[in-house]
Parts: sequence; structure tokens; C-alpha cells
Amino acid sequence: MTKPNWRKAGQNPQKPSVPENRLITSPTISPSSFDGDFSTNPHDSTSVVFFDVCADFAKASADVWSTDTVILEHSKKLQELVNEPFSVKKEHGQRLAKLFHQTFVKQYSEVVSKNPVFFSSPAFEVIHGRKKYDLAPNEIKNTVWEYFKQLVQYAGMIDMYSKCPPGMLDAISGVAGGLISKLQSGDMDLNSLNPVQLGQMMIKDMNPDDLEGFGNAILEGGNIDSMMSIMQSTIGGMGGSQADLISKMFEKM
Repeated sequence: MTKPNWRKAGQNPQKPSVPENRLITSPTISPSSFDGDFSTNPHDSTSVVFFDVCADFAKASADVWSTDTVILEHSKKLQELVNEPFSVKKEHGQRLAKLFHQTFVKQYSEVVSKNPVFFSSPAFEVIHGRKKYDLAPNEIKNTVWEYFKQLVQYAGMIDMYSKCPPGMLDAISGVAGGLISKLQSGDMDLNSLNPVQLGQMMIKDMNPDDLEGFGNAILEGGNIDSMMSIMQSTIGGMGGSQADLISKMFEKM
């Protein structure tokens, strides 16, 4: 994961300094990301990535708003867990993702559209979030949005994985395990990985009843707009073929 290099805010916490010109990039879920402790279960792996993004975001925020005791305390708690084993980070990641999703799911579209109203949420009152956002330079605003975009993507994915029937997760894990074995043996390289074929492989091994049950589960609760915001955020940078594949997967539900 590439970390934003934010210099400390100095004496005035309301006037954070401008970060250097590089934005974060999305973390990559791979065996090397977890120091050899890796799971092909997408729910578990994505939960660890969510935790890592939270810890990175908290540390960067503490560097910028270095006199905000609430931000500093949250950052300290997360940094203490950064080097813990996969299983520990997985549990904390799942807990944090569930809390994040429950708190912000109806506002995901505001993150996708970078609507500052998002920071007027009661969840940000304790750190005066809207005031901090309004006073921040554009570089910091853009980086904050990049973090929240990632958190929305991963929290939404984790919520959907939690609704997957066991058979679906087994199918996904089986495909992931096979790919990792081929990558490790040298029979396949990342450049030859075709996302369309990968999606077709997963769909082929899934039980139609599981697909239907999964589709019904994620549509429960009436959060259609939020779910579409997650998809828009996630596949925004994809080519047409990948977007078409995802559309076909939802048609099968």
C-alpha cells in the first residue's frame, strides 16, 4: 500500500500543511501483503485490507491534525495492532467494517460524488469534521476522499461477502487458491490474468440457488442506491468488458 506523505500540521491544527504530490493507491490483496499469513477466503482477506486502510488513514490524520486528542487516540490504538497476526487483524477489520457500513451506508453516494455534506454527519462531530474539511487545502481534501473511497469499497465488499452462502465463498476461495498456486509455481503471471475469464470461472462453479439467495440478501433493506454507489466506485476505472461481466453476474441473481 502506498502511503500519502503528509507533513505535520505545525502549531495551528486548523491549517494543515499541504501533502506532497502523490495520492494513495488501492492496496493489493496478495500473499505478500500479509507476511506469509494469507487466506484465499475473500471475506477474511478483504477484512485485513480494510483494517490496514483504517490504520494508515488514522496515522496520516494524526500527522496532519496533530493536536486533536480523539484522532491521536484512535491512531494509537490502531498502530498497536498493525503488526499483529492475520487472524487478529481480520477480527478487528470485520468489526470496523461492520461499524463503518452501518454508520455510513446511506451516505456512500456522497463519498462517490465527493459531497462535503458527508462530513456534516453526526459521526464526525466529535472531531469537528466539517470544519477540518472546509479549512483543509485541496491536496488534503483529495487524499481524504481517496481514503474514504477505499473504505466504502472494502466495507461494501465485506458486507456482501458476509451475505454469501458458504458454497459461493468456497467457489471463490477455490479459484483464488488455484490462481495463487499457479502464480507461485510460475505457470501464470499477473500480466496474463484475464478478469473476464476469472469471473466466468467463478460463476461456472457457483450453485444457481446460492446466486439467487445472495442476490436476495444484498437487496434486502432497500439500500439499492448505496449498493450501486459501491459498484460505481469499485468499477469506475475498469474497462467495458469487466463492467459487462459484473452486470451479467447480477443478471444471473
